[in-house]
Amino acid sequence: MRILQSDTGNYLEHSVEVMERKERFDVTREAIDARYVALELGKGATKKPTADTLERAEAKALSCGKDSDSIADYFALCRSFCENFGATELNQRVGP
Repeated sequence: MRILQSDTGNYLEHSVEVMERKERFDVTREAIDARYVALELGKGATKKPTADTLERAEAKALSCGKDSDSIADYFALCRSFCENFGATELNQRVGP
């Protein structure tokens, strides 16, 4: 995961590995939406995640098993981060 800033805006770009894991484990938009709602209803720092929070969530998503919510949690945190940071979430990694 990396955060890009340019004249055209701010972007959050996912790693190839996390996108492949999302697809392999069939993490659906519905699962991500459910984790996002849980995040928004919860309390604490995760309501306004930082880049460090996203890095930790990504590491956890890359080490979890199929039955874990970690991948959906990562994408839910990314959505929340983008809303707070004014960034656009890119659906796939581009470039090196």
